[in-house]
Amino acid sequence: MTKLLVLITGSTGFLGFRILTLALEAGYRVRAAIRHQHQIAVLRAAEIVQSHLADLEFIVVPDILREGAYNEAMQGVTHVTTLARSTKQRRFQNQTEDFDTSVVHAAIHPTLNILHAAQKTSSVQRVAITSSIIALVPWSDFVICEASNIYTNTSPVLEPQKPSIASPFRAYAYAKTLSLHISSQFMSACSPPTTFALINLLPGFILGPNALAKNAATLLDSSNHQALAPILGHKTSGPTPSLSVHIDDAALTHVKALTAELNTSSTVHNLIVCSDSSTMKWEDALIIAATDFPDAVAAGKLPLGGKVETHRVNVDASETESLFGIKFRGFEEQVRDLVKGYLGLLEGEAKICGASSKEL
Repeated sequence: MTKLLVLITGSTGFLGFRILTLALEAGYRVRAAIRHQHQIAVLRAAEIVQSHLADLEFIVVPDILREGAYNEAMQGVTHVTTLARSTKQRRFQNQTEDFDTSVVHAAIHPTLNILHAAQKTSSVQRVAITSSIIALVPWSDFVICEASNIYTNTSPVLEPQKPSIASPFRAYAYAKTLSLHISSQFMSACSPPTTFALINLLPGFILGPNALAKNAATLLDSSNHQALAPILGHKTSGPTPSLSVHIDDAALTHVKALTAELNTSSTVHNLIVCSDSSTMKWEDALIIAATDFPDAVAAGKLPLGGKVETHRVNVDASETESLFGIKFRGFEEQVRDLVKGYLGLLEGEAKICGASSKEL
């Protein structure tokens, strides 16, 4: 039987690469759209894909903002999973020009390019887009004040509101909200209706090991920072919403979304991807590390002593779990696997240093 062909964008990243590996393990053929030719060698060299190389192909899409960017990549594809381009984490010196270029255009055009290409390709059955829980929860509830609201898959999509102060995180939130809004508008406006269903996956902070990480410090460059930084003795900036998910669960939902049975009365489905937020506390990361890795703490590899605060946000992802037949891993397992990955990378670095010293 011919395997279904999945187009995956963002496969060189933390979440994207895990989606790629799980799609291959699930029996799909994968076409990875990458930005640069040299990235092909990096992905092909990863140990975890060695037994699936026959089912892995690549296409270079250097400019994802260009109209028609994904038209060629979409040929013959049956399913798509895409990570919309995120905002660079910086402040904007020119409120209008930089914000519109770096946030608005970067959020809208890659998403619309994927949807337009899928619309033109009759073989496409489903498109899964990585959004964020921040696109469903109002900014005031997300970071300012704790509210009693419980957000679910059926909560209304927020109207995008351009922030008056374009801090990096506010810009990210706006980009995700805008992208979710635009994709829903696209599906509603299509006449005749698209032949594919659209699934927007809305994860919280994604935690866990990174198979592409070059060194231990690299883990701090992703959402892992929120849990790992205090374990390493650092302080995070401000209270963090109680919304997290294991990297394997975040990636698995993208793969399961490709064939899950959906309510056919709608062509757009928004699915929350978060573990239980009612009792989760970021402060517990320090306790988990101290309890499960006492030798590493004693050796100074995990200094602890950092500070993180929890901002309670209530979400209910039980409908997502039921749809996919899974139970999201809890915060303890998320932190444990993250720290295991961190220590494994430290050990690898130590072996390399040891080998270098012997050569000298």
